[in-house]
Amino acid sequence: MFPKQTVMRWIQIWLLSILVLCFLFIHTIMSAAKPMEPPYARWGRIAMEQTAAKFPGVPITDYLYVGKFPKMNSYADEVFRLVIRPASEQRTIIVVITIDERSNKMQTIQFQKIESSPYRTASEQALQKSHHP
Repeated sequence: MFPKQTVMRWIQIWLLSILVLCFLFIHTIMSAAKPMEPPYARWGRIAMEQTAAKFPGVPITDYLYVGKFPKMNSYADEVFRLVIRPASEQRTIIVVITIDERSNKMQTIQFQKIESSPYRTASEQALQKSHHP
């Protein structure tokens, strides 16, 4: 049979190999597990940037992606609900970005001020219905 020293050496090499393989496996899984950005993220950033430019110095305190509403001729509206807080009041701004889905470029951006409440207002509900196919 093999000497005890040789067997111990083989066991060490085997354990070290398993340890390296486990490390590589975990590293591969962790690097592949980065969260994906949702498709509307680009338009959300633009909505926030444009709102900040339209209301300079006013903090945006809340952000909600309302949804994507297809229109005719490969156009779609990406709708966002932003809450801004100028002074001591609170305002809700609906931002509608119309995009050309073929070129993936912004065509228009519209802002609509809505009186704010903790719940969706009738105006917001009407806006939601008007953009629903």
